[in-house]
Amino acid sequence: MTSPSKAPEITVVVVTYDQAWCLEEAVLSVLDQGGLAKCIIVVDACPAGTDVVAHRLALEHPDQVRVVVQPFNQGQSAARNCGLRQVDTPWTLFLDGDDRLVGGSLRALLERVAIERIDPGIIFGRMRLIDDAGEPVVGKRWNDEIFEHVVLRHGRAVASPLCAESVVARFRGGVPGSWLLSTDTMRKVGGFDERLRAWEDVELLARLLPDTTALEVETPVLEYRVHGSQQSKNPVLVHRTRLIFTWAVLRRAQPKDRHAVGRGVRSMPFFGWRRSLQARSGIIEAVEATTLWAAIGMVSILFSGLERIERAVNGPAELGTERRMGRGSRRRRLVGRPHGR
Repeated sequence: MTSPSKAPEITVVVVTYDQAWCLEEAVLSVLDQGGLAKCIIVVDACPAGTDVVAHRLALEHPDQVRVVVQPFNQGQSAARNCGLRQVDTPWTLFLDGDDRLVGGSLRALLERVAIERIDPGIIFGRMRLIDDAGEPVVGKRWNDEIFEHVVLRHGRAVASPLCAESVVARFRGGVPGSWLLSTDTMRKVGGFDERLRAWEDVELLARLLPDTTALEVETPVLEYRVHGSQQSKNPVLVHRTRLIFTWAVLRRAQPKDRHAVGRGVRSMPFFGWRRSLQARSGIIEAVEATTLWAAIGMVSILFSGLERIERAVNGPAELGTERRMGRGSRRRRLVGRPHGR
């Protein structure tokens, strides 16, 4: 139970859709954080059963658990923003209903912030994979790649600090369940983009990182459950959403960050759809994916042209240290700009 002498410092927003089978495990992992966290469950208008589990947990833990039921399904981003509006603590963490927190992880993150004596807007923790039964998934290289930030130069991955370009070009930052976010910072940037059904976390980071101090720690925070019903398993949905994501990132970038963000978008692996379609033999899916990737490429090229026009009108001073050099000097471009630390 929460200690009466000190109110919780963190609110964990648990977003759930048709996850009655695992929701209790997720919520109990929040309540097992030594009184540091309370929980808001956002039930995203799903089939009967999930809301029953959520309301039972709220009755069993009235001081720590609240339930918000969406009137209709609006997607994960809208559900997270709904929970964010209810938060009254300095820190927020967004947990999916099929994942769970590592015991004692939130205390370790807060202690690290106290040691560093900084005021970060986002803290990146480690994550590890589990299967449907909650058992560890081993042998996945992806587990070890978190924090190995890179940008792409002539098709080759080059080590980079964490920045908007490295996030967009090759996402290595984990998922929101492994991030501890400043509530004020999240509200200032407007939360998650509700148009996106995937890649909403990368789009958020592209907005956050240029003006937000970030802290990366080795503490394991999240156990991320891998199963077949995840939206990321649908390649056509992912490609369609990536097109929307690309345009959102380019459109919302600040003038001083547009060159780095645009360069990251142009470095995205546009033809990576081939691997995701290997398990799908339909010609329609392949044609749709190809068309979407072509559209992404056209958006990037269009943005590049608009960038050149803006630079011609405003002069190079707008771009500061991120100024683009001539084609013959490409090897001298900056790898990436620190994110404000």
